[in-house]
Amino acid sequence: MDTPAPRRWQRTSEPAATQERPYFDRAELVIYCGCGLVALLLLMVALEGQTAGRADALNLVNTLFAGLGLVAVAAAILLQHQSTLEAEFGKEYREIAGALPVRVWQKEPTVTTSESSIAEPGAKATTDGELDESAKRLAYRYFDLCNTQALARQQRRISRKTWRVWRDGIRDNLELPWFAARYIELHEARGSDSAHFAFLDQHVPAGLRAKIARAGADRNG
Repeated sequence: MDTPAPRRWQRTSEPAATQERPYFDRAELVIYCGCGLVALLLLMVALEGQTAGRADALNLVNTLFAGLGLVAVAAAILLQHQSTLEAEFGKEYREIAGALPVRVWQKEPTVTTSESSIAEPGAKATTDGELDESAKRLAYRYFDLCNTQALARQQRRISRKTWRVWRDGIRDNLELPWFAARYIELHEARGSDSAHFAFLDQHVPAGLRAKIARAGADRNG
């Protein structure tokens, strides 16, 4: 199966983990730092009010509001970038999901009839083999997308709320027979020690992780 090159920002190695780390969002970090700045300036205003005149206290108050404005602008910019990236990821997922055959979403791997039998009149007939190869390429794109989403979360480029929804969806999809089989095939092709999808591997369901390990042991045995 021909597979496209991974995204250029994908790392080649990362330690495995079974639990998600409690990453903060970048916007949250800006807000927390801003709150600390506000507390510090309030303390300075209180101390200055006791030791200096009214004009100096007013200058500190002005500085306080200016700092709050900068924090608000920085947080708004980060949230906008975050929303834009999440929208781009969502669009790519919908494109991949819409192009995959219906049978890949089934929980029971029993349907093998070609979807060409329900194609529109006049459409070019597609064999099962062509359909399978096309679907496998889309599966690689999907795994690459999931890996990039997991990396983006570690870089705090998407929100915790969004990532939790995506992570649960990724795990549900990887538990489907067709996706699980494709993921095992990729690991077999690249070797059990491959870190090609290292970020996604951290969120693979335990059952699928065990199947990958058994497949590697059988191949080496």
